[in-house]
Amino acid sequence: MANIFRCLRKVNKSRRSAPKDCVDLDQASREKAELEQALSRAINAVHDLSMQLAEHDLMLAHTISSNPTLAIPPFQLDSQSQSNIPRTISPTEITKTSIDDIWFYLYSGSLLVGAEERWQHGDPELAMELASQVISHDPFLCELDEIQCQLFIAAVQHSLCQYEESMTSLEPVVQMNICYAVLNNPESSIIVGITYFIKGMNLMEFEKAYWSLSRALDIPGYSEKTREFQRGATIGFIHIEAPELDQTQQQHLLTHY
Repeated sequence: MANIFRCLRKVNKSRRSAPKDCVDLDQASREKAELEQALSRAINAVHDLSMQLAEHDLMLAHTISSNPTLAIPPFQLDSQSQSNIPRTISPTEITKTSIDDIWFYLYSGSLLVGAEERWQHGDPELAMELASQVISHDPFLCELDEIQCQLFIAAVQHSLCQYEESMTSLEPVVQMNICYAVLNNPESSIIVGITYFIKGMNLMEFEKAYWSLSRALDIPGYSEKTREFQRGATIGFIHIEAPELDQTQQQHLLTHY
């Protein structure tokens, strides 16, 4: 890059100092055009490297945000550690039938059986409405059942490509999971696993979208809009996935945008 700028200055200097009758304007113009092309290629190369660095920083933010203290504990059937909270899920009752590869039927007689049927038959919006009604219409609903309903809604939102909304729906589930982990409730380990499965699927779709947008960075007219979408998506991603980072750390991750 420095060599290119030196050559440009040299060409301009020679054109100013030489007598007019000695200046080969055509040759000078050609040299300048070649140098400008080289400069343009160098700038594009720097931009590409900056984007790669930004992508690496994004993946680093994802890694930093992983909290080892929230790792899923192994499921153990210990009668002395059973909570008084009613059981909602049993590992022996889980079947392998899934909806859209994101939700497995948990057990027969589920509170969500009607919602699951509506989703299975192609009406996900009604399925979410039915799950919401389970939460709002039953004042005696235990918290683990409420978590299951929230989890179901997040799964449906993922299937509708509403990844940001799905992440938002998972937030109260994550907070409840933390509480039950403190209480050493064995049932919560299954829900924790499902929670992070859906969260991981949302993040995987985010990465696919980010890489897909990157393919349009060099297209005239689309490049600025692509960077705008990438920056907005990155800001949302960091706020959702790395909320524990302070403002300085978050700003550092966004400096390349």
